[in-house]
Amino acid sequence: VMADGWTDIKNRTLVNFLVYCPLGTMFLKSVDLSDTPKTADVLFGIFDKVIEEVGPENVVQFITDNAANYKAAGEMFAARYGTFYWSPCAAHCVNLMLQDLSERDDMKLTVHICQEITKFIYNHAYVLNLMRKFTNGAELIRPAQTRFATNVLTVQGIVKQRSSLRQMFSSDDWAAYPHAYKRKATTVVDTIFDVDFWESCVHLLKICVPLVKVLKLVDSEDRPSIGYLYESMDRAKEAIRDNMKGKKKLYMPIWKIIDERWSGQLHRPLHAAAYYLNPAIRYLPTFKKDREVEYGMLDCIDVLVSDSKEQDAIHMSINKYDTASGTMARDTAVRCRTTMRP
Repeated sequence: VMADGWTDIKNRTLVNFLVYCPLGTMFLKSVDLSDTPKTADVLFGIFDKVIEEVGPENVVQFITDNAANYKAAGEMFAARYGTFYWSPCAAHCVNLMLQDLSERDDMKLTVHICQEITKFIYNHAYVLNLMRKFTNGAELIRPAQTRFATNVLTVQGIVKQRSSLRQMFSSDDWAAYPHAYKRKATTVVDTIFDVDFWESCVHLLKICVPLVKVLKLVDSEDRPSIGYLYESMDRAKEAIRDNMKGKKKLYMPIWKIIDERWSGQLHRPLHAAAYYLNPAIRYLPTFKKDREVEYGMLDCIDVLVSDSKEQDAIHMSINKYDTASGTMARDTAVRCRTTMRP
């Protein structure tokens, strides 16, 4: 069950409740909370009615955003039932990681400069048409306030067009622009030819692009992301470490920011179990069955399966799954490891 809070054009605070199952996502209902105090107790009562409507025995996970009141309410009723998990929205948490990184002074300055460049170009028709001429029609992504990921893509777009922008600002066409020597224009030109600026852009991308890839994964509707989230976060951190040439003084502060959101808010036993039960990952040489993964699997069995005989049967089957024996060794099963949804 997913709770998606938003504000409509009439400034009403609404929460949409949706149900996800293997057949797809279904809209359940919408609740208007405009005149309702959004305390944890009030949200608990609203969420509890939704759970009763769906049937607690049918719920594996209840997802909300990561606001403190939603988190408190979610944990309250998950503890009450004890048969499913509350989890914050993965996309929201990854976006918060990016926002936390954006508070670093170096990144904040780089994003601001890139925003100024795109504003200058897109606010002047002559410059915009000139840019499109030199980039063969390619656009620079304009900054937006909704997600820091959009700002990362703006920086990435500018870096991709580095040569084209330099050619443009050194061309006769640019020299013919009547306002080419005004202060805002010369500031942008100086920035485009500033080596330190480009180094700061590349540094930002080395840190943020791996997380943007995770965000795209969890925001995608192509396949359920829960079976890939655990590994994708590990890969993102490893990519950042490698991009920083393995220097701890460079990547450890970044890891700390990520881990505060991942370990403290997003990571749940369900993510570890989904990682473990994803055959596309489980049978790779890079699979890591560490204590955290094993605990996640065992915890899910205890929480999601109430019948002790079923629990015992699952435990007996785990060895066959681990060793790819029995039905898991069939040719069909092996072929479908990477083609079927986990």
